[in-house]
Amino acid sequence: MTAGFCWEWSKHNSDHALNDDVVIGNYKRPWNARHEAVRLPKGVPKAQFWAHDPNGIEQIGCVYTAQGFEFDYVGVIFGNDISYSFEDGKWTGHPGNSKDPVVRGAKGKFSDLVKNTYRVLFSRGLKGCYVYFLDKDTEKFFRSRMDIPTSASQKTREEQIQPYVNALPLVRIQDLENMSFSDWRAQLEEGWRGEHMRLAGGPFLHDRFLVRAEDASILRWAELSEKLARQSVTSGQVLALLLEEPSPVRNVYDAIQLFQNSEDASCIWTGERLQQRGFDIDHAIPFSLWHNNDLWNLFPVKSSINQLKKDKLPSRQFLITRKNAIVGIWEKYSITYPERFRSEADTFAGQLLLKTDCWPDRLFSVFAEAIEITAIQRGSERWEP
Repeated sequence: MTAGFCWEWSKHNSDHALNDDVVIGNYKRPWNARHEAVRLPKGVPKAQFWAHDPNGIEQIGCVYTAQGFEFDYVGVIFGNDISYSFEDGKWTGHPGNSKDPVVRGAKGKFSDLVKNTYRVLFSRGLKGCYVYFLDKDTEKFFRSRMDIPTSASQKTREEQIQPYVNALPLVRIQDLENMSFSDWRAQLEEGWRGEHMRLAGGPFLHDRFLVRAEDASILRWAELSEKLARQSVTSGQVLALLLEEPSPVRNVYDAIQLFQNSEDASCIWTGERLQQRGFDIDHAIPFSLWHNNDLWNLFPVKSSINQLKKDKLPSRQFLITRKNAIVGIWEKYSITYPERFRSEADTFAGQLLLKTDCWPDRLFSVFAEAIEITAIQRGSERWEP
């Protein structure tokens, strides 16, 4: 269970149970443990373990403890820090009802930050989300925007699925294990007759598919990857990649060296000319989300623009307008660091990617798709200058 930050978050006494801070009528629950708490009552997990410790089920998480985690199902208490008025036809923020000192002090941005809080909480459930609204007009607004499934509307939604445009094949690993590589390719080319799953970010390449999470043990996935790659890679190599720990620090040295010595370097997001020593290296997919230092993800940017973007993801439409500039950076990498760039691009977008003439288009398609999926999974804010 999660909630908007509309109740005080009490400090703890290790000799007593957590205080029931969140109170709605007869419903009473404590927040999860505070992050700075050292000594906690017996059985209460620390804040960083709340999301997956069974003992955390009796506490309520806020955006700061829930962000970055996904659950099968999530419950959200929509507080009274923001509400929708049908009479005025707009949202109204209520800073006086918020107990979040960070959000409450954001002048002019309170409503946007609260909306983002609930967007993050709503997106934590992979299979479903249950919401309780304190304000009934706000609940009514959400219901008015929902597609309540009926037998007729469900049929209409199924008819709207367009494979590789707004949906991808949804398969089980055991289904693929009984096919040869040529059979699998034929299945994709002829049109997948099984289940599809709607997905934002299309259109998609025709060699993309989704695997049910419950089937995706890394060992079986490694074995299947070897089979589908016709043994051009071994399951051991795939397993090593899957188990590889992400780099814990930003490593952008090669990118800095390239653009420091370039006379025509420009900001990837604005196109403005860069000074040789007055720029940053931006992780297009923020390092805080992916911990990825691959060259295809590193771009020169004005320091002031980098400060505005921070940990946001570029919007899809804006990304498309910058495609030529992005591809131009990749081409520079492929000339300056050919082995590294080829290896990282192949790992990201498919083996032997750079041996095809259309590799920039394919890499950009996978790159844009990864940004969309990350935005959906992590509830990340979108950005453009």
